[in-house]
Amino acid sequence: MTDNGHTNGGMTDADGAPTDPQGLWTALLAKWTELAQASLGLPSDGDGGRWRASLASIINLQAITHALQEFRRSVDGVDRAVAIDKADLIFAKATAELHEVWRGEAMPDGIVETIDDARAALTQSATNVVVWLNGEDVYVGEDPTAVAIAAVGMGFTGLCLFASPGVPMFAGAPLAVLKAKTIPAQVERLVASALDGAGVGPLRAGWAAQVYRQYDFGAGRAVRDVVAPLDGEPVAGQPLLTPICEGGELLPVRLAPRGVDPTLAELPVEIAPDAGPFLLDVSEEDA
Repeated sequence: MTDNGHTNGGMTDADGAPTDPQGLWTALLAKWTELAQASLGLPSDGDGGRWRASLASIINLQAITHALQEFRRSVDGVDRAVAIDKADLIFAKATAELHEVWRGEAMPDGIVETIDDARAALTQSATNVVVWLNGEDVYVGEDPTAVAIAAVGMGFTGLCLFASPGVPMFAGAPLAVLKAKTIPAQVERLVASALDGAGVGPLRAGWAAQVYRQYDFGAGRAVRDVVAPLDGEPVAGQPLLTPICEGGELLPVRLAPRGVDPTLAELPVEIAPDAGPFLLDVSEEDA
């Protein structure tokens, strides 16, 4: 899978974030030091005083936002749960302090945005996503209804997406996605077995993916498959993954659209621009 000509172990990281975590934290520390020094020149009352009183809470919220984004790439299991719990406590304390400081006043948009960013990072970190990527040149799946029935029977209450039956999927494209607070190992084994060796995974992902097949209608042909966040901004193209169960309920399986050519020539698979980090288990050494 490619993005802007760069690869990463067959996949790409389209977030544009610094690849050196230490460098990121050094830059953030410099920014926070600059903010602290600038706050010394603010008056002690009025809006200036409120900004001064808000600074420590703002820094704490920015710190947990960046820390949560980073540890999604590297922290697992019990340590992950402990980190989320600690971040949740910091978030609650910092937001309570900010609301107290600005009580009776309109909270500035910049502070509201900082709170929203930290809340979003917490929500995302509390959700697990795993994917299986196509390890073959082309994969054409069958009806995954039996997988959905089995997963729900195992008590799985998250979201499962599968390649639509009869649709050719190309190398590097997600074939299956699981999204839930907790993903049982038996459900992962079920999905792997259903893919019958074609899927590489499970791999931890930063977001639940959908694959969109895009067309050049003037030429009358498909030109690329784009992998984008399922819950993100709408992407042009024909969605290729069908949700088969969610919330412990079976969903109707979407069959291959009329006119799909099972002998379609191979298409490039690309990460949507600005989608954020996708695979969390792939390191630079794998590139």
